[in-house]
Amino acid sequence: MRARFVSLHLDAFGFFASLLCAVHCALLPLLLVFLPLAQRTYLHSSLAEGILLLGSFAIAAISLRLSYLKHRRKRVLITMLSGFCLISAGIMLAPSMLAELLMTSSGGGFVAIGHYLNWRYTHK
Repeated sequence: MRARFVSLHLDAFGFFASLLCAVHCALLPLLLVFLPLAQRTYLHSSLAEGILLLGSFAIAAISLRLSYLKHRRKRVLITMLSGFCLISAGIMLAPSMLAELLMTSSGGGFVAIGHYLNWRYTHK
């Protein structure tokens, strides 16, 4: 019962953290265009992106460890891993700011959907 409770909260936290990541990736370029002083903030640093990525990956790994054995749905793993691959590729390999924006935002959305599916299959 305790593992189910922890898994529920990790999925909820992971879902909202992933959505926050997607919103961060989608809106930050607009913020940078309209607010010249925002270019000097910590939000667009490699350190901030790395912390967000590693933190959300840790939350996803713990959440999946607690609940994957219950539902054994590979769709959840594939969705989350696809999201993290998109985010990583967007940060490291994107040829333009638009490509990075699309890849990282989509990746954050995939991770959020993965958390939702994990929660739904665990509590069915």
